[in-house]
Amino acid sequence: AVETLVDNEMNDFALQISQMFGVSKQIIDLMINTEYHTMEEKTANFKKAVDIINEKISQEPPDPEGRSLLFEFGPKLLRGDAEAARLVELAAYQLWTKSDDNEDNDFLRVFWGSPEHCKNFLKKAVTTKSTPLLVNAYIELLIPNNYFFKDHLNTNDYQDQDLVSGSKEAAIEVIRDPTIKIDDIKPLLFLCTELKFLEGVIELLRKRGNYSEIVAIYIATNNTKDLYDWIYPKDDDHSQKERPQLEDEDWVSILRYFAAVPGP
Repeated sequence: AVETLVDNEMNDFALQISQMFGVSKQIIDLMINTEYHTMEEKTANFKKAVDIINEKISQEPPDPEGRSLLFEFGPKLLRGDAEAARLVELAAYQLWTKSDDNEDNDFLRVFWGSPEHCKNFLKKAVTTKSTPLLVNAYIELLIPNNYFFKDHLNTNDYQDQDLVSGSKEAAIEVIRDPTIKIDDIKPLLFLCTELKFLEGVIELLRKRGNYSEIVAIYIATNNTKDLYDWIYPKDDDHSQKERPQLEDEDWVSILRYFAAVPGP
């Protein structure tokens, strides 16, 4: 009956019948795919749809239907108003932390095309229950001028506003954070190199104690000031940069480099 009403563009009656029988999937589908006369009506129904999902996920243990509803309808609900998007972020975070039977890539798919909301979700997720994929995704979203979702979206739908606002300082802070586990730095090294984020490359190498590679990068990029500040940190430097323990060969390379640097 519901399908017949929908086929005849009688969504209001179809929604009423679905609500009578409590068919959550049909209710949400109709709520978010109906053509509304006012934005207020659309916003209200989007919020009701997210509330249905949140109610199921909030149960102990979470209702499996809530999981399937989030993964199916979450992407479109994120395109509603700010409050609906915030509630989707909350639902995703609750499900991620409450259940051990989760695949991290499923959650990234929920946020495909909504990079700022993805960043909000990852900011909380990586500090409570991180995986290498989520950590790498979060750091990438923090690097300025990234196109995290560009390869996953239709180019006709990809707009400039889909770029994520980044912060080099925030990315460095995450890399340094001892509570956020980074098991393998190679994917992030490649990522930072591709995005020309030299500070990130240096910080990752420092995190692993690969000081010889840092010396080589500073010399190769003629980064004289940062090299000097790194090997001779100032007493009032509070940026967590300790004087590195370099090998003799590194000092030889540094002395040769400074000997070749023209004076002022």
